[in-house]
Amino acid sequence: WSSDVCSSDLLHLVALATGFIALSLGGALAADSRLPPCPIYHSPSWTDCYGIASTTTGETYAGEWKDGMRHGQGVLVLRTGAKYQGDFVYGKATGQGTYGLRNGDVYVGEVVNGVIQGYGTLTASNGDVYTGDFAGFKFNGRGVLKMAKEGVYSGDFVNDLRQGQGTLEMADGSKYIGSFVNS
Repeated sequence: WSSDVCSSDLLHLVALATGFIALSLGGALAADSRLPPCPIYHSPSWTDCYGIASTTTGETYAGEWKDGMRHGQGVLVLRTGAKYQGDFVYGKATGQGTYGLRNGDVYVGEVVNGVIQGYGTLTASNGDVYTGDFAGFKFNGRGVLKMAKEGVYSGDFVNDLRQGQGTLEMADGSKYIGSFVNS
């Protein structure tokens, strides 16, 4: 994130030869932030302010800045259409946040350095819902997977697979309690 910006009470874009587009916000768009709009020119000095910066590769960030980095609350939209809204710490999505993917999947929970890590809920576009522990974008640890067509599994997961002790309650009412291996 670098280069110049153009600012006013409303959004104005300036496409720059450096490949970056940056903005400063005013009015209603900055209403979610307690910080003032960032100054007219974007530089590593943007700090304790609210603004927008976009790259020509398609990433756009709208939110709070500190020391020229995304820091505080913000929204990052990737060129793929995926969107993250939540906490940023010195340039990285870290803390509580929501990831929305183009396929309709939505994750709400803990994020560390841009990676789904910790406790959260993933709601898949097919209707499946997993709530529990994540490590590296995968179900890892204890969790509950409500499968839209099959039933509910509650127990241990390793790399997205049912692995260890758990309970599987099928949609037809049958139930299995015991050990699961790579299922």
